[in-house]
Amino acid sequence: MDIVSGEPLFSSLDKYDSGTGWPSFTKPLEPGNIVTREDRRLFSVCTEVRGKHSDSHLGHVFNDGPPPSGLRYCMNSAALRFIPKEDLEKKATAGIASYLKRENNRFQEPDAGFACLTRLFNAFTRWVSSCFNRGFHSCGAPD
Repeated sequence: MDIVSGEPLFSSLDKYDSGTGWPSFTKPLEPGNIVTREDRRLFSVCTEVRGKHSDSHLGHVFNDGPPPSGLRYCMNSAALRFIPKEDLEKKATAGIASYLKRENNRFQEPDAGFACLTRLFNAFTRWVSSCFNRGFHSCGAPD
């Protein structure tokens, strides 16, 4: 989900290992929650993905993904909040709730590596938040 607006963006069902080190997805969970625009920074042209409601930079989409879409949504993990399956219903926004109803039979447990990455990301997010609250000069290592 979008870390700023809380809107659902991508599902682990559509996540795959693109070999880039970035979380990569074949399609958005709710296409109406993202917008794309041409990005001409760094001497190349690519397609930027932004949150429709937050207007936050989420990542980029490329035409080198796997079938059937052929798309690779290469996302910045700092712009996303990963929610474990068991917490989805408790934290569900309207978009996530409708998706869970549609896709209930398709859901699989995330692999151990993804779950570990989620815990690490959540710990890092708490640390960054505490740094903003205390000022960066007093930040130590994340707990």
